[in-house]
This record gives sequence, structure tokens and C-alpha cells, in this order.
Amino acid sequence: LRDTFDFDDDEELDELHPIIGMIQFVGEVTDPLNYSPYWHRWRPAWAAAPVPVLFYEGLLDVYTPPAAIEALAGAAHSPIVAPVEQRSTVQELQGIDGIAAPVSLNLQAWDGSLVTGGLAQYEDEGHYAVFNDVKAARRYRDFLHSSLYDQPTITNGDEP
Repeated sequence: LRDTFDFDDDEELDELHPIIGMIQFVGEVTDPLNYSPYWHRWRPAWAAAPVPVLFYEGLLDVYTPPAAIEALAGAAHSPIVAPVEQRSTVQELQGIDGIAAPVSLNLQAWDGSLVTGGLAQYEDEGHYAVFNDVKAARRYRDFLHSSLYDQPTITNGDEP
């Protein structure tokens, strides 16, 4: 950045520098937090239908910080599916954490329909929880299967 924007050698570039705000503004339209409310919570300006969403959060994730996943799910107004491994300020403020599985049609969409949504947390997993945890993989399988053949359901992943 220093060379691109021709900074003086003694000019400090830190997270509070105005150029960081400009760069953030350019990339802001791609920020998922801006779009997640439109998955089912708010009516978008474009043609769309509400969609069910299952989020995964590995609390040891070094690639996508847990706070980012919690904020994303919270922006979509999706509750944490029990067991709650880590309290999220976003979900606590909305009063939507700790919903027990199975979860189905638990959120009211902008068009009045019901959709399924939730955040599954994995205390001892990182970024690849869905691949490394058997229950997480089953939960994913169950969610996709139920979405295709019935009504979307978030299970606890106990059934083989």
C-alpha cells in the first residue's frame, strides 16, 4: 500500500489510517454481512426467494474467526443450535441462542413464509469442522437431504 499510494517514508500506516477506510469502502459490497439479512430476513430489491441456511463454526478456526461467523449468522438472525459452545453477543442481543435440534421452519421470512436457519458450533474444531467431525458431516448431509426431499431440517447429527 505504501508504494501504491505514494506514502512518505515517515508516514505511519495503521488500522486507523484514512486509506484503510477507503479500501474497506471499495470492498464493502462483497462483505457477506451486508447480504446475509437478504437470505430470508429482509426483502431484497432484486428477484429472490427466502432461503434456508445452516452455518458452521469451528471455535479453533484460524482462517475465519469465530466472531465473524457469529456476526454473519446474527445478521441473518439465525440462532445458535444447542449445544451452545460459545455465547455470541449478537445472538444474545436478539435472544436467539440455544435452540434445540431438530430445527425446522424456525424463522419467519420477509414474505411471511417460514425458513430454517441456525449456527452449529464445534468447540474442538477449526475451519474444516464439517469434514473432520462425524456429527457435523451427518448434520450437513441431513440438512441437504431434507432440503431436497422434504422441509429443511437441522438435526443433531446423531443418526448414522
